Amino acid sequence: MINFNDHSTSDTHGINITPLIDVVFILLIFFLLTANTSSGIVLDLPEASTGENIPVESWEIAITKDETLLFNGVEVKMDRLQNILAVAKKQDQSQRLVILKAHKDASVNTFVSVMDIVRKTGFYNLVIATHIKQDAR
Repeated sequence: MINFNDHSTSDTHGINITPLIDVVFILLIFFLLTANTSSGIVLDLPEASTGENIPVESWEIAITKDETLLFNGVEVKMDRLQNILAVAKKQDQSQRLVILKAHKDASVNTFVSVMDIVRKTGFYNLVIATHIKQDAR
């Protein structure tokens, strides 16, 4: 007669974690490939012999060659910049610096408009980013 209640004595007790490890590695690879590891844009900044490094935390507004505005690397429209700065100021009450980076071929009109918006929002610690001239040191 056939014994249907016979259990094998193999070591199948416990949890097989091989599929879990496979999923973890796939997720790790996905996040490594989709992570943004660069600062996003390359600006050709003007040069100044009095330029220096800024060691404190700051917000960054960039104006590209084609007049595109970026707030901390995210593209924004000129008419939304004041609202974005006001919300950022409410969220972080510390008096952060605002660094204005403008491509050297960007128009002065856009540069002055952004500066005006920043000051209207209540930020008076405005720094204009430049490259340090090599012959100055």
